[in-house]
Amino acid sequence: MSNKKKDYQIWTDKNTWADVLARFNKKKQKKNHSNKYILIAILFFFVGLIVSLNSLITLQETRQEVIEKEIILHNLNLKVSDRLKMGVREEIIHLAGIYGVDEETALRIAECESQFNKYPINWEGSTAQGVYMWTDPSWKYIEAKGSQLNQTENIRQFMIWYPEHKSWWKCK
Repeated sequence: MSNKKKDYQIWTDKNTWADVLARFNKKKQKKNHSNKYILIAILFFFVGLIVSLNSLITLQETRQEVIEKEIILHNLNLKVSDRLKMGVREEIIHLAGIYGVDEETALRIAECESQFNKYPINWEGSTAQGVYMWTDPSWKYIEAKGSQLNQTENIRQFMIWYPEHKSWWKCK
């Protein structure tokens, strides 16, 4: 008998086809286990990503709450009588400092829009009113309280919205 036939004979004697199939299935099972581990790792990655995004959103909300509390505290430190004595320019400077808006830009826009509230109602056909000439639709969109003619609220809303919506004002 040749060596090849002899080797084949020994191999087939020691290993039945059932053994070969069983070994093949074991290899396949090991491969399936590794796929499961990969899927578990991907699942953990996405769960971690979702938790991180949720934390980021919560942090943003917390930051906004802190800013609002700081504004309230800062406004409380100013006596009501002092606030009533403030002119438009002083109130713009005061609120710009609280909200972190550039004072010069805020003053320049107020002067251009209404000449510091000298002309608080815009031309015929427009609903724009107040220091920063908020229109009725814009005032409703931002869900502001009170009237556009309320000087403090008009300026405050400008300070809140201007940093992210500079294009809303034609005056620069």
